[in-house]
Amino acid sequence: MQQQQPVIFVTGANGSCGSATVRHLQNKGVKILAGVHRDDDKCCEKLQGLNYTKVQIDGENKNLSDSFKGVDGLLIVPPQTENRAEICLNYVNSAVQANVKFLALISLTLADTKNLIFSEQWCKIEKGIRDSGIPYCFLRANFFMDNLCMNCETIKKENAFYAPLDGNIKITHIATDDIGAMAATVFTNMKNYHNTTLYASGDEGMCMNELAQLYTKVLKRDVKYNKVGEDEFEKTLVQWGVQQWQAKAITELYHQLGTGNSLMSRTGDFHKVVGRRSITTEQYLTSISHLHSTEK
Repeated sequence: MQQQQPVIFVTGANGSCGSATVRHLQNKGVKILAGVHRDDDKCCEKLQGLNYTKVQIDGENKNLSDSFKGVDGLLIVPPQTENRAEICLNYVNSAVQANVKFLALISLTLADTKNLIFSEQWCKIEKGIRDSGIPYCFLRANFFMDNLCMNCETIKKENAFYAPLDGNIKITHIATDDIGAMAATVFTNMKNYHNTTLYASGDEGMCMNELAQLYTKVLKRDVKYNKVGEDEFEKTLVQWGVQQWQAKAITELYHQLGTGNSLMSRTGDFHKVVGRRSITTEQYLTSISHLHSTEK
């Protein structure tokens, strides 16, 4: 008798981490359910060409147990909303009712750090998952390499980028594609990752001064890094369209780095889990170099 394929449900499947997970689960002997929050073609652009079954879900709906029935593994990708803890706990409670066998969460490197906006959100989610009794894996992700795209406009206009951080403090950025690779590996070996916490950080530490040198190399023009104050940085993020609470939360992470919290400077478990080195910053910047072009 042929063994049934495990069913893996990915929430936020049209986002960066979710779509990367769906992509890395292709041809891995699993059935993929892609949970999306809007039922339109544009929201699924990142899933184009992939093999999956789309499931429309409403994060505000407190009971999603019908959507989760028959699911072996559920990946929770928290949405970019201030009430993300409430939404994710709805997922967890629904998973319990649906007898989901395994949960994984895209979490935060500093989930255990006190008095941070982001850590308070993820601490609640992690506690809810632990209390659920369902075997789990926390993928505590570091600064997304993809967020370096936020530097594109100032590099285009000024050949410079800014952050509220000493230029010599290293960060182990990780590409969301690599987070998806880690998650996919976990879901194809779920029994090996019961009740574990993994750190999703890159294999390469890089400070802002080194990043400026790398921009200069890749773009073939001189790019500078300038440190700015935390208040100025937070206001700038808001001007760029980042929500006020989220701008403050991002600034808090930089403050932690600047005051000696070294968790975001350490390499994590990527190589151990996936079996290769993570995407380098140079590889990533080369892939988005066209975004920095000053040509009309």
